[in-house]
Amino acid sequence: MVENITKLKVKLLQAGCCYGQENIVLKGGRFKRIKFPALVGVFQHPKHGVILFDTGYTKRFAEETNSLPNKLFAWMLPHEVAPHQTALAQVQNMGFSASDVKYIIVSHFHADHVCGLSDFPEATIVCSKDAYANIRDIDERKALQQGVLTGLIPEDLEQRVWLYDGDERVKSMAYRPFKKVHDLFGDGSIVLFPLPGHQTGQIGALVQSEKEPMFLIADACWLSKAYKEMIMPSSLTKFLISDFKAYEDTLDKLNQFYRLYPDIPMIPSHCLETINRFG
Repeated sequence: MVENITKLKVKLLQAGCCYGQENIVLKGGRFKRIKFPALVGVFQHPKHGVILFDTGYTKRFAEETNSLPNKLFAWMLPHEVAPHQTALAQVQNMGFSASDVKYIIVSHFHADHVCGLSDFPEATIVCSKDAYANIRDIDERKALQQGVLTGLIPEDLEQRVWLYDGDERVKSMAYRPFKKVHDLFGDGSIVLFPLPGHQTGQIGALVQSEKEPMFLIADACWLSKAYKEMIMPSSLTKFLISDFKAYEDTLDKLNQFYRLYPDIPMIPSHCLETINRFG
C-alpha cells in the first residue's frame, strides 16, 4: 500500500435520473416507483487536474432513443435531465471548463454513464480492457442486447482510451477481498476495482477524499441495502445484467468489503439516500 496517500477534493453530482420499481432492483423490495440518480464523481487531483467518474445523462439519451429499437430503453427506464443538471453544466458551475477535465473514468458503457463523454473531447477515457473489448466494433443487435447505445460512444474512443489494466506502468496489488486492484496514478488517490456482472468489465473506484475514503461501486448493485444484506435483484433485471453469476460473486465481495472496512462509505451510482448522505 502507498504510505503517503494523495488526498483529493471530491464532489458527488447527480446528472439526471431515471425511475423504476424497487422490487425489480431489490428482490423482495417494495412495489414502489423510486428515483435512481445518475452519479458523477468529480475529483480534483493536485497533479492530474479534474477527473470524472462517469458522466450521467444528457439530452443525447432522448435523441438516441427517439425511435425503435432504442426507444425500448426509454420505455423501460424513463429518465429526466435538465440542461443545468448535466455533468458539463455542473462542472462549469464549479468554475471549470470542459478542457479542465483531464480524465474520465468510465465504470461501464451503459447510456446513463457515458451520455456526457462527448462534452469533454480532450479528456482521456479510462476503462478496463474487458469493457473496451466488449464495446469495440459492437454491432447493433449485440449492443441492444447489452443496453449499449452506440451513438453515445465517441468516434475517437480508440485514440483517447487508456486501458489501465493493460498498462504495466499502473501498479496492481491485492486489496481484501479482491485479489487484484490497480492504483491508477501510483499515489493511492484512486484505486480501481474489478466489479464484473452488471456489464462486462465494469469497475469501481476507491477514492481518497480530504474528508474520508469512499468506494464508488457503480452498478454492482443499485441500492446500498443489497450489498449490506446480500440481496440480489429480481430475475426481471436480466436485460440489464450481462452475467448473473459474476454479479452475485461481485456482490459477495462487496459484502465482505463492507464487513472488513465498515468505516469506508460504499456508494452505488443510483442509490439516492447514499449519494445525498455523502455528496
